[in-house]
Amino acid sequence: MTTDLPAITRLYQLCEPLESLHPGDPRWVDFDPVRGDENVVALYARSLRRAAADRPDFKLFTGHRGVGKTSELFRLQNILEAPGDGQPGFVVVYCDVGDRLDVNDLDFPDLLVFVLASPKVHTVYTVPISLIYSPRFGQLQQAVGEHNVPLSMIRLRPGWNADISDDSPGMAKMREMVERRCCEAGTSLDAAFDGLATLNHLCRMSGGHPRHLMMFLQAACNELDDLPITRTAAEKAVRKYANALLREVPDADWDKLAVFATPQRDIPKDEPHQQMLFLLFVFEYMDGDIWYEINPVLRTLERFRP
Repeated sequence: MTTDLPAITRLYQLCEPLESLHPGDPRWVDFDPVRGDENVVALYARSLRRAAADRPDFKLFTGHRGVGKTSELFRLQNILEAPGDGQPGFVVVYCDVGDRLDVNDLDFPDLLVFVLASPKVHTVYTVPISLIYSPRFGQLQQAVGEHNVPLSMIRLRPGWNADISDDSPGMAKMREMVERRCCEAGTSLDAAFDGLATLNHLCRMSGGHPRHLMMFLQAACNELDDLPITRTAAEKAVRKYANALLREVPDADWDKLAVFATPQRDIPKDEPHQQMLFLLFVFEYMDGDIWYEINPVLRTLERFRP
């Protein structure tokens, strides 16, 4: 990065929401402690190493859009390429499924054909989170042969019935993600924000969704000529996303969404609720067990009435 760029530009460029990080990137943060009890990458690495070479192992890797699936797949690749369990490292080939399938229009027949016609190698597929909440998921499970754990959101609550506090482990991890980017941009949290409360506000509004936090940071930067990011700029960034959600949420969904104003242990397995997960109206979290709650940005809308 060119060091003569303004600090706000350097920070903006280091907060690209669509950029996936490799484990060696100085901006990479280990979110395992605040995702849940299931370390999906470690589980999959053990299973793939232990599978017989003549019996291809298939895995489905899923989670919310932007929650960090690609970065976690890079970590899985890094683990598998290193020797372990008395075996040499794997040869890992990374393929973009978008070259073969339209992931926005993916259905069970497409996925089943893609799985059954795949090469005879151990394979990990990334699929939309809405597929695992379909009544037809059992059909896919039979083809894959093992329960597959979604990559969950970073939980800002220590547990499903606990309040969010600024010093909770999840909030600390979200601030760490921003601090690492500030460091790479040659600045600090104190210089980048007009106060810690502004950063905490953005972390809370992200709901523990890494891409949303990066999106808010870029949008806030675009409201300003120079650092620091002010509370006013942060609120404008959140309001732009809130207005986009207001245009997206179907009229019939508002009453259903109100249920998730408080954390819920379950979500109906029907098409409208699958879409709520896919479109990020409702977030999924884990603390050993699963819970669901509203995208916090929806709480800022007058239309939302729990």
